Amino acid sequence: MSIIFIATMLMPVLMLPANLYFYSTRKRNRTVCVVLICLALAVLAFHFRPLTSQNTDILRHWRQMERAGKLTFAKAADSDAFSSLMSYFTLLKVFSYAESKYLLAAFTTFIGYFMCLYVTSKMDHAAKTDIRFLTIFTFLSCVSFLGFCSGIRQYLTFAIFLLTFYTESIKGKFKKGAWVVYVLLTTMHTSAGFLVVLRVICGIFNRVRRVSAFSVFLVFWSFVQEQVVGFLATNFSGSHFVKKVVELSGFYEENPSAFVMPNYIWRFVFLAFCTVMVAFIMKNHKETDRVPKKYLHLVLATAMFTFGGFTSYDLFARFSMFTFLLAIPLIPMFFEKLHRKSKRLCYFGLLSFSGAVLLYNVNGYLDFNFSSLYDIIFTNIFTLIGAI
Repeated sequence: MSIIFIATMLMPVLMLPANLYFYSTRKRNRTVCVVLICLALAVLAFHFRPLTSQNTDILRHWRQMERAGKLTFAKAADSDAFSSLMSYFTLLKVFSYAESKYLLAAFTTFIGYFMCLYVTSKMDHAAKTDIRFLTIFTFLSCVSFLGFCSGIRQYLTFAIFLLTFYTESIKGKFKKGAWVVYVLLTTMHTSAGFLVVLRVICGIFNRVRRVSAFSVFLVFWSFVQEQVVGFLATNFSGSHFVKKVVELSGFYEENPSAFVMPNYIWRFVFLAFCTVMVAFIMKNHKETDRVPKKYLHLVLATAMFTFGGFTSYDLFARFSMFTFLLAIPLIPMFFEKLHRKSKRLCYFGLLSFSGAVLLYNVNGYLDFNFSSLYDIIFTNIFTLIGAI
């Protein structure tokens, strides 16, 4: 493993296939494999060079980082851009001191992927080699790379929430501190407010017997949202809390130019699969299972919430990804509970679907500008350190 480690430090991207192989075949040193895989993805993010004509979030983050570098914390707290997003400001402030602005995307990609793949590796530890490979392949195929390297703060928020909830629900640790983290995440990205609500709903699911009735409400929440928010805005306009609710409800406005039908279709199909998978696991759940129902309830609540927001492409696209982050680590548990005859069909079906999505996504990534292949291949850990 030491040879693989040294080779990856020198050529992370070229060693990515080898590290995926060792991740799938070895039960020991899997956290090291996760680190090495994430390093390769960080290098790719470091070389993401979108043109000014390309509408990408990272361009706005770079502009905000330049602005953050000139502000003190006191002035940021009084500014319109950062007053309610001080965690985001702190992130930008730290990286404004770096030699290269491209280090921001590299860091958030590394940290975000590490937290997600760490949880995945811990939840598929007992799985067979082929299932471990399928799980990480599905993750890398169906979770947006551009979300981590360009979206920055929302995907970082998702990743931190996932790791915190895993620690709270599955490891049974940090239960009170987890709520502090959840609330602080709202100062990184406003959408974390939805995550806090979903965590509360998860608690309700965990205490009631009839989950189906509440699930129906979640599916149709978007149809009553406008009436409820309108009532609150009209009758309680002076309330600071109501003002925040109205602001949060209008956070995702429909943007027709962002709509991409193939993106919508494959996300909808995979979201449906994740929902069926979780429902199947819940139906066959045992008290001895290593994943408690609390975790399953959050996945179910998030999936139903996402289906309920299908009329807003922006909301559906973002929260379908959060559902995938939660659900993909459950794939090994799903295959454990499947009948032998169904396993092969589901395995090759999911493998083929993930492969098709990967080809589609990579083709989309290539529409954006990256550094030359030579620079990407020969960028190593020393290049990243030098960028600090």
